[in-house]
Amino acid sequence: MSKDQYAESPAITWNKDYLLRWEDFKGNPNHKIPASANSSVGLESQPTIQLITTKTKFKFKINVVGIRAIFIPDASMMIKERISEQGSATLLRHEQGHFDLAEEIARKSNVKLNAEFNSRTFTIHGNNEEESKKNALHQVKEMISKYLVEEHEELKTLEKKYDEETRHGIIEDKQNVYNERFDKLRI
Repeated sequence: MSKDQYAESPAITWNKDYLLRWEDFKGNPNHKIPASANSSVGLESQPTIQLITTKTKFKFKINVVGIRAIFIPDASMMIKERISEQGSATLLRHEQGHFDLAEEIARKSNVKLNAEFNSRTFTIHGNNEEESKKNALHQVKEMISKYLVEEHEELKTLEKKYDEETRHGIIEDKQNVYNERFDKLRI
């Protein structure tokens, strides 16, 4: 799913100082599913490159891959009448866990991809510097997007495992193990 499909509310980028609130869940409730809430999370990349100009050709180097975990408000929903007052904080914490899983993958991906691309230069075609930089960014995004497809699949697998092991946050001791793991992201 592309975040561009949900352009009304901007995606929220994971931040150690920000925890999701119910107000962030802006999607239309789906009463046909048994879930009381659903978080739409994913990964995006904001690469930065350095253009290297030689006499006869243009090259570029990737400085930062910049993979980030995002929460998509307009694709995330909650059904207020299904959430009890005492269960609200527990369920919200569970939904935050989906976002935290995405952050774990983003961090792992940044380490892996920065190591792969660090200090490598790539030749790029273009008639001038501006065209070359545009082509370089396109090429970088294409390289990274192939990798992100794999990472999104891993995220889906981890989210499914998370939901199964915690029964969507109901099994308290299992949820607490994940909560402790996720708390380490904020240190």
